Formats: sequence, C-alpha cells, structure tokens
Amino acid sequence: MSLRDIKKEKTAKRAREAIQRIINGIPTNKELKNRNKLKLNQSTVEKEAGLGVSALKHHGDILKEIDGINSPITETTLDTLDSNSNESEKVYLLNKKIETLKSQKKAAITAKKAAIDLNKEYSAEIEKLKYDNKALHSHHAQVVSAMFEIIPLDKLGQFVSKVNLGQNDNVIPIK
Repeated sequence: MSLRDIKKEKTAKRAREAIQRIINGIPTNKELKNRNKLKLNQSTVEKEAGLGVSALKHHGDILKEIDGINSPITETTLDTLDSNSNESEKVYLLNKKIETLKSQKKAAITAKKAAIDLNKEYSAEIEKLKYDNKALHSHHAQVVSAMFEIIPLDKLGQFVSKVNLGQNDNVIPIK
C-alpha cells in the first residue's frame, strides 16, 4: 500500500468519525458546536474532521454515504434496514423520527390550546344565552300576566277557548 493510499484511508476514517459525531449531535469543532442545527453535508464533515475545503472530493464513497444518509428518495425506515446496515444510518433515522415526533407534539399542543380557548369562548356564549333566555321567558310571563289583568273576565272567553282546571301542566291554549 502506497503512502497516498494510507493517507486516503486515514482521511476516510476521520470523515466517517466526523459523520458519526454530526449525526449524534456532539461535534468537536468550535464553529459547529455554536450552531443550533447541524446539517450533514460535505462542508460540515470536512470542518468536523479537521480537513481542508474540498478534501473529500476525491472520496466518492464518503460523499455517497453522506448523500445516502440525507437522501429522502429511498425513504429508509428502521423496519426496512437490514441487519448489516450502518449504525450511523440507524442513529440518523432515530434522530429524524424524534424530530418528527417533536414537531407533531408541538402541533398537538397548539391545537389543544386552540380547542381550550374555543371551548372557553363557547362556554361563555352558552352562559350568556342561558341568561338571555331566562330574561326573555321572564318578560314573556310578565306580558301574558299583564294581558290577563287588562282583559275583562267576561271577554276572556274570546281569547282562551277552554280552561281546563284539571290539567296538570300550566299551558293554556290561546285562540
């Protein structure tokens, strides 16, 4: 094995270790530590591995590995991975699943808060309608009572067809 091949293997090993650290979210590079969200791409792998810019352009296998991890086309899931799959792929898929679940949880919490606020609004509206309904029924009872007081007893028969005193309810049919 030539010196060039040895250096190329050493660079590939450093790059694979850097990929693993980026996927796990524990970079050692100062610039990458300060970032909130790390992207897995050629540039970040080179920075994390301590390599120069475009150092990985001669490492097609590393670039394919980065693309394979980032590729949404294959839509690999934990169920479809075979037993000899790369551990970094499994970790990446688990992290991706965690991010998806976190975003779903945020959406559910937001929807729950909106439903609670809507419920409070509806409850307040229902209480207002109940109060208005009681006031309306009270006013109606007062109007009917006043009408019976105004109408003389001898003309009451023209408005009320039959008064059945044996009724159990207090409903009187009006003509």
